[in-house]
Amino acid sequence: MAVDKDRLAKRLLATFRTELQEHCGNLERGLLELEACDLERRQHVLESLFRTAHSLKGAARSVNVELVEHCCHWLEEVFGAERRGTIHIDNARLELCLKAADAIRDAGLRLEREQDLSSGPLPVLLPQLAAMASDAKASPQRLEVPAARPKAASEPAATDMAVRLLPAQLDALSQKSTNLVMVGRRPLAQLDRMADLIDRVRQRRLDRGLRGTADRPAAPQSVAAGTTEAAPAGGSRLRRDLIDLEKDLQAIVRVLTEDLHDLGLAISELDGDVQSIRMSPFSEACERLPRVLRDLAAATGKKVELILRGEDVRVDRTILQRLRDPLLHMVRNAVSHGIESPEVRAAAGKPATGRITVSARLRGSTVEIMVGDDGAGLDFSKIREHARAQAIPEVADERGLAETIFLSGFSTASAVSRISGRGVGLDVVKSEVEAMRGVVAVETESGRGTRFILSLPLTLSTVRGLLVQAGNADFAIDTFLVSKILRLPAGAVLSAQGRSVLQLDGKVIPVASLADLLGLPKQGVDRTGKLAIVVLASAQGSAAIIVDGLNAERELVVQALDWRLQRSSAISAAAVLPDGSIALLLNAAELIAAARASSAGRTALASYQEEAGETMRRILVVDDSITTRTLEQNILEAAGYEVILASDGLEAWHLLQERAVDLIVSDIEMPRMDGFALTEAVRSSPRLSGIPIVLVTALASEDHRLRGMQAGADAYLVKSAFDQETLLDAVRQVL
Repeated sequence: MAVDKDRLAKRLLATFRTELQEHCGNLERGLLELEACDLERRQHVLESLFRTAHSLKGAARSVNVELVEHCCHWLEEVFGAERRGTIHIDNARLELCLKAADAIRDAGLRLEREQDLSSGPLPVLLPQLAAMASDAKASPQRLEVPAARPKAASEPAATDMAVRLLPAQLDALSQKSTNLVMVGRRPLAQLDRMADLIDRVRQRRLDRGLRGTADRPAAPQSVAAGTTEAAPAGGSRLRRDLIDLEKDLQAIVRVLTEDLHDLGLAISELDGDVQSIRMSPFSEACERLPRVLRDLAAATGKKVELILRGEDVRVDRTILQRLRDPLLHMVRNAVSHGIESPEVRAAAGKPATGRITVSARLRGSTVEIMVGDDGAGLDFSKIREHARAQAIPEVADERGLAETIFLSGFSTASAVSRISGRGVGLDVVKSEVEAMRGVVAVETESGRGTRFILSLPLTLSTVRGLLVQAGNADFAIDTFLVSKILRLPAGAVLSAQGRSVLQLDGKVIPVASLADLLGLPKQGVDRTGKLAIVVLASAQGSAAIIVDGLNAERELVVQALDWRLQRSSAISAAAVLPDGSIALLLNAAELIAAARASSAGRTALASYQEEAGETMRRILVVDDSITTRTLEQNILEAAGYEVILASDGLEAWHLLQERAVDLIVSDIEMPRMDGFALTEAVRSSPRLSGIPIVLVTALASEDHRLRGMQAGADAYLVKSAFDQETLLDAVRQVL
């Protein structure tokens, strides 16, 4: 089969662009180290630089990118000349080498955009590089790569070769893995349908009086005495057929359950491996910082030291790529507005050299990025002055003033320079962080410095989301910003200065209806007149969002939005539910901002407060998972029930001795006393035996279901298919 030369050339060029970026990073790091290292280390750094230039030259030659090839040739000559002792790379020559690295990086970007390299900086730099190489009186013959040094015992064997994946290939692999996860979840809902089908077949048989031996104890047979009546031949045949059908369906369910369990484990392991491949060290997002800081310090006459911590913390590659610009903006801000001049620092008793620290650390399922300096701290008087000049509403407290620096266009620079004063900076940081479902906060202390703290998810492909309803639509909210979930009477929402507010934990926070914020019709409150409220909290403040319904908290797969929905800032992505349906993932930070800026909550409140409540019935929820308990509590309270909680069967048993309840909703797998034992204990108690019991379990096993019913449960729910309506339907049926 003939080779498609054009396609091959494009693939080679894409591979070269990736290799070029890596080599540019190595060149830049090596040159910066060369500037600061001692003589003993210098030879090793020069060898590394020589090899990098030589490798990139060969790669450029293979794809016919001559300008990059020539640039690398002259760099190779210069590095080789100093190794031989015929030239010294002083500060001026080092600056030229750094410009060459920048020009090569620019060439890579131009290749990606399919732009002409001749209009870039490389053609201008090549004569200067050639002149620098000629100063060394190097031989016109191409230098040979020096013999490899002896391989240390700790170096990998020749067979341990790395496999290079292009970013597009990795993204495609990740997308396929995500799709596989979604497809693998769908059959779980079919298992529940199969279980329902078995129940329907059994119920149809029982309705027709076609009982089998599995349904009741065998009656004594006494045909001679006429005590039993033989079923008609047709009925007996139908009974056998239905019983056989039940057994076949149960066997299929058992096999499918086992197969799906194994398939789920395999998919989970594969997805975990793919996500692991996507993870890269935090240091990759910081590659440009040493060079940028060096140039900024030189431009401002300041002495600044960069400290990196947590370089090995692994984060999703996409997040690291999107972090590069925010990190650059924060470092620029720290040099321009934070670090003082050496003279000012000395007068304040500080070391002449300022410090900027960039660190990363893991906190549960999030990564916390910190950019801090030991400078003067935020100048609140100057911030207030410039806010007034730019017609920004007055903010009384310092926390509010600190948030002002994230506003678009805000700047305290007195003049426009190459570093600051253009009104572009921290607003970019805030926007980019929130687009990644993260939050940014600022801490400052006068005379001691400022810290910017970014909290971000480790990956953007999945999210732990709370499913809510507004109007007739389903939405998801990242639990990362969910502070509380409440069920409150409409009277708890107050009116202050023409806006709806809620007093919570000693603070007053704004209230808004999600339906109003999204422009959807409200369904109204439940029959008790209580409101379902999700309290969101970020560094910018808190807001209480009234929702029309609360569903489950679930791990969701995130997909990019259709372009037609990208215009809505309140919606950040599409969340794929386990059954394959879609819920729009809401931008919690935007909801907070909208609630704090609008008076929609007051309009919504008026209609909510018109509805009245009824007497509540009490339900005991028993589960050892605090998340599940809270979720079930909020679903039931949203439907107008009073809820009391127990963490296991034994605690529930003790509560039943003291308080009367109308219903028990219990998990099965729990410490001390499980759900089966609790059900049997309730049914054996003359005083409690009449209380309806709904068992909830993670195991979709028919044997498990039968055991629950034999223990005396009135209903049995499987968590894989668990949602608000499933639970409420079961409660209504048994009460």
